Amino acid sequence: MSNLPWFIAVFILLFLVWIFNLGPDSPNIWNPFIRPPAPLSDGGTYGTFNISGGSNTTSGGQQETQGGTSGSQTQITTGTVSAPQDPLFAGKIAIRNRSGESTSPDTEVLEIIASQNNTQPLILSGWKLKSAVSGKEVLIGNGTLLPFSGQVNTEQIISLNPGEHAYIISGRSPIGVSFRLNACTGYFEQFQDYIPQLSSDCPHPLESQPLTAAGGYNNQCIDYVEKIPRCFSHVQAVPLSLGDLCNDFITQKFNYADCVATHKNNPGFYKPEWRIYLKQSTELWRDKRETVQLLSESGQLIDATSY
Repeated sequence: MSNLPWFIAVFILLFLVWIFNLGPDSPNIWNPFIRPPAPLSDGGTYGTFNISGGSNTTSGGQQETQGGTSGSQTQITTGTVSAPQDPLFAGKIAIRNRSGESTSPDTEVLEIIASQNNTQPLILSGWKLKSAVSGKEVLIGNGTLLPFSGQVNTEQIISLNPGEHAYIISGRSPIGVSFRLNACTGYFEQFQDYIPQLSSDCPHPLESQPLTAAGGYNNQCIDYVEKIPRCFSHVQAVPLSLGDLCNDFITQKFNYADCVATHKNNPGFYKPEWRIYLKQSTELWRDKRETVQLLSESGQLIDATSY
């Protein structure tokens, strides 16, 4: 037992030497690792984020931020896109995809909608549509207020009044020009295909000029005319039994030009819809994973749609 204190002293001495004299990289009770463990991440943040004056693309979607503007900016989110919106148009207009995933320019359709709360028209001519993915960009041009097929139409600036909308078709117009719909444009659908389809609610000629026996029209004529549908140009021969008066009425009244001449001054003649054609021979937008931006004349983001 007399040697026990010496044994304990030697043990303690050896332990202290092992702790303090084996070098800074040696593991010890206060630093159990030879080297500190690496951080669990590289310091980046999770999720989406904004960088002023630049753009960022992540696997979770596209996010773009435009710089160069002063003052406060309203953030908008459409699909996977979040970007500063031009404050001049914030909440006043929106763009939607209608069939952008189509592979034909004639069926590739977007829609621009003006808010009913707007206090003045918004001019679309001069604005641009741009793919945030491919970089393709196209200008929105002019159109005609009162279109005619088979002739040169006078074009003017396109604007949307409060609550109005426009379909934007990538392809070429069947009548060669962008146009505003009216009460008679359904006649165009008879000879050419329109996407979306034009409404067939044209005024029927009998609504403005009823046929009566007193006016010289026989019952066979009246029955025949009543069966002719709206927005239908009667180009086939009229049965001789209907009489010359009936033949004249059918050939003169059942067509687009006469419909316009008869109703163009009526309230509600012009519809709250435009058809705008971008005159492209191939598709503009990607079939999927696409973001189409609506840009102002100065290049500021107005709205965007993703699909």
